Amino acid sequence: MVWTVLSAAALACTSFHAGMRVATRSASDPAQRASRDAQRLADAVERYRADHGWNPADPERDYNSRGDVALLRRQLTEFTRDDGKPSPRRDGEFSFGPYLRQFPQDAITGSRAVVVDQDQARAFDCLRADVAAGNGGGGWYYEVQTGSFVLNLGHGRAYDHRNTVRAAF
Repeated sequence: MVWTVLSAAALACTSFHAGMRVATRSASDPAQRASRDAQRLADAVERYRADHGWNPADPERDYNSRGDVALLRRQLTEFTRDDGKPSPRRDGEFSFGPYLRQFPQDAITGSRAVVVDQDQARAFDCLRADVAAGNGGGGWYYEVQTGSFVLNLGHGRAYDHRNTVRAAF
């Protein structure tokens, strides 16, 4: 009886430590980090849309109507006024945001590059397939009309925040 209790305790302790190693390994898995970062970007765009009424870089309404990547990063990491113009300081005019502490790099390639697509409005699965079929160089692909961010890896290596496993096309 005593041996059974001690064995069970030792087994539980060993299982706990093994579980911790698995959890630690999966927390640093690039696909899972990419998924979390894509979700953070999607959440930031959603909060921006809630504050402004449109997605950042909207060609018809946003201050960043040209889709400038540096300006897009600032719009998500700084304070913005009602038209979307960013500022590093909050005041009565620049009262929205920031939506991210910093713009994430993609966890697969380490790139912070962003391709801004202001014209397309594809279904999310079609967006993933189109990006995966292309020749992405890393970083992010942002579709303004839908507010969707996906990794811009190309050739069967698209990731999104809803699918933490590599999508093969």
